[in-house]
Amino acid sequence: MKIVLLEDLKQSKEELNKTKEVFQKKGHDFKIESFDHIQTNDADIVIIGNHPFPKEMFSFFPELKLLAVAFTGLDHVDQDYAKEHGILICNASGYATSSVTELTISAMIFLLRKFDQQISCAKENKIGILGNTLEGKTVGILGLGKIGKQVATICQMFGANILYYQRRKEENVPYAYESLETLLKKSDLISLHCPLTKETNHLLSEKEFSLMKKGVYLINTARGGLLCQEDLKKALKEEKFAGVFLDVLEKDSYPSDLLSNSKVFITPHIGYYTKEAMKKRWEILLEKILEFIEKNTPY
Repeated sequence: MKIVLLEDLKQSKEELNKTKEVFQKKGHDFKIESFDHIQTNDADIVIIGNHPFPKEMFSFFPELKLLAVAFTGLDHVDQDYAKEHGILICNASGYATSSVTELTISAMIFLLRKFDQQISCAKENKIGILGNTLEGKTVGILGLGKIGKQVATICQMFGANILYYQRRKEENVPYAYESLETLLKKSDLISLHCPLTKETNHLLSEKEFSLMKKGVYLINTARGGLLCQEDLKKALKEEKFAGVFLDVLEKDSYPSDLLSNSKVFITPHIGYYTKEAMKKRWEILLEKILEFIEKNTPY
């Protein structure tokens, strides 16, 4: 089979050479190309990260049997086209669970303890600002998948009260399942951990923001489209939030009005971006590709 890597997945030359040898020993061809300069359009397996892969890209690879996505979410891939044409898709689910969880918890502590202001106080030789603890707070988690559960576990260890909402109630979890409306009304901090689908697009917009407590903290380390960015701006003008942390945005550009808002903190989509996660996702993906080659299934 012909296997083509189209995106830089932060693997060393040594690791890529090792991967090439593994495939070659099994009689397969492994090449590294790019979306800007594709030469092998007869590939059987294509490996990507989070680069968009619409139906036009699928049609460019008429022999494609497996699209291996080094990411958890698949909202950047035309899954309907793949299904219609019998092309399997696998992802690297779980590779960044710890990394995203750590960023989420760090964001909560950052907002509660007002680290930005504390640093400024120290630089100006001023007394620090009175902060808050996670202990005793009600944390509302939207989406109780692997990351959501890990965030809930750690928050609970800090002494927080956990509420969660998703389409289906989880069995055997020590957290209170609430309707979205109830969760929004009760939570002191709200953290998003659900996938972006047609159903969850703009899960939080004007109506949902209006239900939240005044002085709530909002953290999104999942997908930008879960929030209506324009409605978020309106809620900020109404001083709804004590702090907002966004690792993802609805659009690729960074809006100046959000960047300049003293209550908004934006990071450039780094939740998954650790050395450990990069290594893990490559290992997960290679295992699934080899499974597909041997058994015609990546699962």
